Order: sequence, then structure tokens, then C-alpha cells
Amino acid sequence: KYLIMASEIKELLKFMQIGARLDLKAYAVSTILGLTGTNEGIKVIIQIPELLVSLLTLLNDNSEVISKESALSLVNISANEDSVSPLLELDLEEKSKIAIQRKPHNIIKTALQFILDKDCHIADPCCMILSNLTRSSRHAEKVIEFMQKADVTFDVLINAFTRNKYNNKGASLHYLGPVLSNLSQNASVRKYILDKEKCVIQRLLPFTEYKDSHIRRGGIVGTLRNCCFDTEYHEWLLREDVDILPRLLLPLAGNNEYDEEDNDKLPLELQYLPEDKKREEDPDIRYKILRYTT
Repeated sequence: KYLIMASEIKELLKFMQIGARLDLKAYAVSTILGLTGTNEGIKVIIQIPELLVSLLTLLNDNSEVISKESALSLVNISANEDSVSPLLELDLEEKSKIAIQRKPHNIIKTALQFILDKDCHIADPCCMILSNLTRSSRHAEKVIEFMQKADVTFDVLINAFTRNKYNNKGASLHYLGPVLSNLSQNASVRKYILDKEKCVIQRLLPFTEYKDSHIRRGGIVGTLRNCCFDTEYHEWLLREDVDILPRLLLPLAGNNEYDEEDNDKLPLELQYLPEDKKREEDPDIRYKILRYTT
């Protein structure tokens, strides 16, 4: 069964090139996207590195539909843990020879370029790809190593994440939250976030209460959780410079009424909350907060 599927997929490769006829290219990419919706399809696809290279190449296609479906295919493929290493280790030089097109960049550089491009319409799926690629600490290390070699600073990622409407095409970049959480498994990233001169953590704290996306909230809560493992920073985090505790407790607070004596015992930020204040509705986020505040 897998052999038949693999041979059929390889037949589609000649249509998955920038210069291929649009209708045939659209059919081929749509077919691959459908296959990435199943574990069986992904198992076959990751055995065909030429196809992975073609999907990377088609992220630059002039057709927004084709570039988006190629991106979504890579989202699905990278969500499979067994696919991450093949994606990160693609031999682009060898496997792009079959295509009459320019060799693409590796998947990390490609994703970062599209995420940071303010006019990119596939920035969100590229954030999801990067989030998938960095879930395990082993793979996160590879991404960090690449960023350091390519001189891609964490400053630009933080700027894109924290700036309102960074992307001009309506991309939210919410999945940069989980990316930051994944990368902060690494001690050097935590050191950057906790740098007392850079004020990075102060820029991230407000997103624990970001109403429009539980993905963004959860990502930042995960980032803060990782940072709290570095005990040498605890005193600084609790001081007025950061004042992390009220920010962590605020998502757990609802509109409960307390008598004046009990209310006065709470941090100022938790007193007299508005009537429409609601507790964090995501149980996983509440659990993470409770874990690292106790």
C-alpha cells in the first residue's frame, strides 16, 4: 500500500515546481495537503525528501493559494515528531536538482524570513512550523544554533511578537508564544529573557492576560514557567523592577468580592477588579501558573 502511494506521490513531483502549469500545480499541492492530514500519508511523505524540498520551494509561489497550502502541508508534517529531524536535516543541494528552480533555504531560515516579513501572508503557518520544530529541547537547540550562526537575534522575534499589528496582511503571530516557550527550555535563551538591562520579561508579562488568544497566553505562561526554574533570578523577579507575582496571579483572579480586610491583603493590582473580570478559562494555563507559583 505504502509503495503504491509513494509512486503516486512521486508522479506529482513534476507539477510541484514554481514554473509548472498553475492548474496542475494546484491539484498536486492540494493532494499532498490532503495526505498530510493522516499519519499514514506523513509516513510516506517524509521518505521522499524531494517532495519536502518542493514544498519549501513553493512557499515562494506567486499564487497565494499554492504557497499557503504548501505551508499548511509543512505545518501538518512538522507536527509529527518523527518528521522533525528529516525536515531539519534535508539535503537541499542534492534533492533540489530534480527541480528547474532555485534551491530553497533550509526550513528554519525560510520560516524565520516569512515570519519577520511584515508583508507575508503565510507568516502564521510559518510560526506554527517553527513551533512544531522546537517542541523537543533537542530540536530547539538546533534552531537556536542556526539562529546564532545566521545572526538572527532574539530581539527581532520579541519585537515581532510584542508589536501590535506587526504583520500588514493580518497575520497574528500568536504561535510565536509557543515558539518562545519552546526556545526558553535553553539556558542561553532564558538568560536573554532575564537580562536585567534588556527589559524583555517586562514586555512579555502583559500577555498572560491577552484575551484574544489562548495560544499566545499559554506560550507566555510557558516561557515564564521556564524562566522561574532559574532560582538566582527569583529575588529580582519579585522586586518592583519586574513585580512578577501579581502578573502571574491576575489570570487566576475572578470577580469575587472580599471583605475590606481580606482585600487589603492582596497585591494592589488584584484589589477591586472590574465586575466583568474572569478567571483564565484554559485549565492547562491555570495549572501551569499554579505549578510555578507554589
